[in-house]
This record gives sequence, C-alpha cells and structure tokens, in this order.
Amino acid sequence: MTSMTLPPHRLPLVRLLLAFGIICLATAWTMTVLDTSQLRRDRVPSDGGLIGPFKVDQPNTIVRLGVSQHVPLNHWSTVNIALLDKDKKYLTGFGEGFWHEEGIDSEGYYWRESDTDYTSNLTIPKPGEYYLQVSTEDDFDKTGNRSFPIVVEVSVAGYSEVPHVAAGSTALIVALLLMLWRVGRHLRDLAEEN
Repeated sequence: MTSMTLPPHRLPLVRLLLAFGIICLATAWTMTVLDTSQLRRDRVPSDGGLIGPFKVDQPNTIVRLGVSQHVPLNHWSTVNIALLDKDKKYLTGFGEGFWHEEGIDSEGYYWRESDTDYTSNLTIPKPGEYYLQVSTEDDFDKTGNRSFPIVVEVSVAGYSEVPHVAAGSTALIVALLLMLWRVGRHLRDLAEEN
C-alpha cells in the first residue's frame, strides 16, 4: 500500500503561499483593530441628524466610520451617511440596511437573526473640516417614548487594510487550488499504478 505523500520539491510553494496569506490577513486584522484614533463619537436620533465638524489634518486620510443602531424585533432601518465639506456641500455617500427578525422555518425550528451595524472607510483627499449628514428610513412605531438612536464613530485609520486582505485571500486561494490539483494528480498516479 502506497502512502499518500506529495513530492517534497513542490511543497515549499504551498507552504509559502499559506504563510504569506495568513500573515497578510493577520496584518489586516491588526490594522483594523489597533491602528485608529477616534475623532468623535456621536449619537443622533432615529430620524437622523448632522454630525461635526471633524477635522482632517493630512491629505488622503483614511477615515473609518462605524455606524450602529438598536433595531427592535421584526423591524428594519436604512441608515445613509453623506460626507459634507466645510460649507455643507455633498461630497459622497453610502448606506446600509439594518434589521432584526425572528421566525419559524419550514421544518419547525425557531430562528432569530439581526444585522445592526456596519463599518465603512472613506479616503478624504484634502485636509479640512467635514460633516456627516445622517438620514434614515425605517418601519419603527413612532408612537410612545421609544427611541432608537444611531451611534456613529469617526476615526482616522493609519492605513487601509484592503490590499492586505486582497493579497492574503488570493494567496490562500492559490495555495488551496495547488493542493487540490496536486492531490488529484497524485490520486490519478496511484490509480494508474494499480
């Protein structure tokens, strides 16, 4: 019985790709978690509002925006953010939907899911003062005293993690494809021997 080992001269490439991919993804995670300085943290009402000003000192600064909102069960909300210049003129915008739902699937199992936050990076090309305009749409019950404020955190990221994630993911995918190709080739060789 032949053991399933791959030719030794081909393994270093896969190991190098795996190591490179893991290092890139670890670096990206580190940049995401540790490499920020908070400019401000604000709460705006569930119907939106204006945040700012906040100051950007360097050209091509990467600003990370964290947006979150408590969404009541079986409701949804869409939170849009517009970046405004010092004269409150629109520069760019983005948004995402939040939701919180529960139910019973076709097999009778109870489930509960939610998505109530997002993070987005903006590259601001010029130093200066900027504002954020928060606007919303939702299906919340407006009667009563319940409030569902939106929390927006603005921080400066030292560097973008996107190139690290792209390089790391690509390296891991190529390593996996090489391993699968080599295992398939080795199995074919074993089948031909028997």
